[in-house]
Amino acid sequence: MTGCAIACVLCAIWLFPAAIFVPWTFVYGERTFVVDDRYEFVACHADWPQPWMFRAFTVGVVFLTCYLLPLVCIGVFYALIGIRVWRRRVVNLAVESRAAVNIRRSKTRLLRMLVTVVVLFALSWLPLYVINMCHYLPGLCLPASCDSVVDG
Repeated sequence: MTGCAIACVLCAIWLFPAAIFVPWTFVYGERTFVVDDRYEFVACHADWPQPWMFRAFTVGVVFLTCYLLPLVCIGVFYALIGIRVWRRRVVNLAVESRAAVNIRRSKTRLLRMLVTVVVLFALSWLPLYVINMCHYLPGLCLPASCDSVVDG
């Protein structure tokens, strides 16, 4: 990659998230909360003009760009790495030699590791996003008996 291409990629990496999270600068603001008519505290609070906007932003931006897009990218790029490694051949090596067996075993271990990383990423972040989606989109995925767990 040339220096110009690297600069363009880096700019895109920074500008894309900045552009999609711009709505937060307009809907979040300070709000003073009073507790027990004695205590005040100031917190950052979102005031979305319409409830559907919040749901659309939560699904469209937060879930898709913070979970699904990275998961797909990791999966695709690791698959490309695995394909490239698996297709790589060593010249002048007998098919059933000890070295060939060791290379095949190393390739298998590498592919297993790549799959493990993708699955662990998916499984470790999935509970957070499932809980958030169920909390922000009531009735979407949990039976009524589980609502106390999500709301608590």
